[in-house]
Amino acid sequence: MSEFEILLRGELLRDGERILYASSTVTFIDDGIFVIVDTGSEDKRDELREKMREVGISENEIDVVFNTHAHRDHTGNNEIFRNARILAPEGEHRDIARAEISPERISENLRVLRTPGHTWNHASLMMDERVCCAGDAIPTADNLREWVPPRINVSRELALESMRVIVESSELIIPGHDEMVKRDMVNKWLKS
Repeated sequence: MSEFEILLRGELLRDGERILYASSTVTFIDDGIFVIVDTGSEDKRDELREKMREVGISENEIDVVFNTHAHRDHTGNNEIFRNARILAPEGEHRDIARAEISPERISENLRVLRTPGHTWNHASLMMDERVCCAGDAIPTADNLREWVPPRINVSRELALESMRVIVESSELIIPGHDEMVKRDMVNKWLKS
């Protein structure tokens, strides 16, 4: 079974429809290999390194960085992981330095889940078929609470379908810019 730790909680500051600031959630996974899901914005580099020190890992020990998509608020610190393979969904990989197309499985317990909508090629990462690092398929808990797609999307229908797939297949959801949410809470919100 994979162990994970949220190193940095994502942030998303808005002024109405305008995004003023964004930095993704950064998740560390130990599944026999060390994996980082999304790396946040560049301005979070010192904070990320400090949190990694607190957890007892260094950037040189990371085997794989998985980027859910190519936006800079999710890839801003990729370059510090010099020894890691950088993996990204096909189509997104072209816009990320050193990125390779991610296989369907990164390890026995880590499965790449296609979740288009925010971008055409967005993908999330499933841990043990119960925890989903959703990236911007689900940017915030409010997307689930109000059942609305990411404001920035290429297809409202695809985005909502990706949200549905994530909720149905996950006990815990790690949004791209918010705290972790349990499926039970999502079900409660949707019933009210």
